[in-house]
Amino acid sequence: SWTVVPMRNVHLNFCCSLLWWALPLPGRAMVSKRVPPKVYQDKNVQAKEMKNSAYSLILVGVLGLVFVGLVFTNVINLNQAASFKTMFTVATGIFFLALTVMGFMSIKSFKVLEKSASEEDQVSAQIEKWYKENMTAERIDHAVKKYVNDNDPEEEKYFYRSTLIKAVLTENFVNLDDVYVDHIVEEIYSYLYE
Repeated sequence: SWTVVPMRNVHLNFCCSLLWWALPLPGRAMVSKRVPPKVYQDKNVQAKEMKNSAYSLILVGVLGLVFVGLVFTNVINLNQAASFKTMFTVATGIFFLALTVMGFMSIKSFKVLEKSASEEDQVSAQIEKWYKENMTAERIDHAVKKYVNDNDPEEEKYFYRSTLIKAVLTENFVNLDDVYVDHIVEEIYSYLYE
């Protein structure tokens, strides 16, 4: 024999089970969105990409505006009704004008980024000179000797060495971006140990 289950109870059970999984209860950890780690990108590379993007936007915008002008003046005839031609030229004209304006704004941003890249190059040169004069693998290994010994895995040695390099670097050069510091630490570690 069949048993009839009222739909209201099925719906209620379904909603309760959804709430059960959605509520943060003790013992059940909330799932958080993973934030991708920040990766260092050289400001000179960023400036070059910004410059290329700016010129591309300007080129496409100007060529598009020329095309729209040719359509509007009937040099290029689309054989469409006047109302469609007007809507087309206005809409595409606004779009290509926006691209051109964005290109010029990108050139302005490029100039700011180029200045920042120049400053970063100067800081990098100072840091490179400093660590080549003051840091040696022997000094770092001597400083971390009480935490690691020769039998420890290379990963553990890397952890203590890079932590010490970062601490000494941030003590001597303040107000550096964390991502940039991590990049410099990797550079110093490679210079000393590889």
